[in-house]
Amino acid sequence: PVVQLLLRTDAEASIDVQEKEVTIFFSDIASFTTIVEGLPPEQSLLLLSRYFHDMSKIIDEYGGIVLEFIGDAIMSIYGAPVRNPDHATAGVESAVRMLAALRTMNEWFVARNLPQVAIRCGVHTGMVLVGNMGFESRMKYGAVGETSNVPAHLEEMNKNYETKMLISEATYSRI
Repeated sequence: PVVQLLLRTDAEASIDVQEKEVTIFFSDIASFTTIVEGLPPEQSLLLLSRYFHDMSKIIDEYGGIVLEFIGDAIMSIYGAPVRNPDHATAGVESAVRMLAALRTMNEWFVARNLPQVAIRCGVHTGMVLVGNMGFESRMKYGAVGETSNVPAHLEEMNKNYETKMLISEATYSRI
């Protein structure tokens, strides 16, 4: 999507970051290592491909951008590069929709003798440096700053609270 935006506006990619308030989402498949230990690599790839496809589609529908896939985790951003004053609401609503989408996805997995999955999510809103980072021969769109780390911590805290999604007070105050 970031490349498509650049092409649509005939903009050139350059290293450039700006400070912006955004909402960042982070999710992880619960017990993924245990789930795939007994699967052949092709089955693991099929499971992850379907999961990433469906979740990315939801992120796109809510105006978010997938920043990266980290193993079985997804990190996405709302409010940049496309400005959205309702980025907190978009981030939370897409997370709720992703959790709901697991039912259909798990039916698809079971029909192909794949294990069912569950996810944990964290959503946080705050200021970050966002934009194209890296160097001329290797750049990526990303976000840096304390705000970009909080969603992963929230996702991890779901284990302690036996929940599926946690949002920060900063996000809650904006929805």
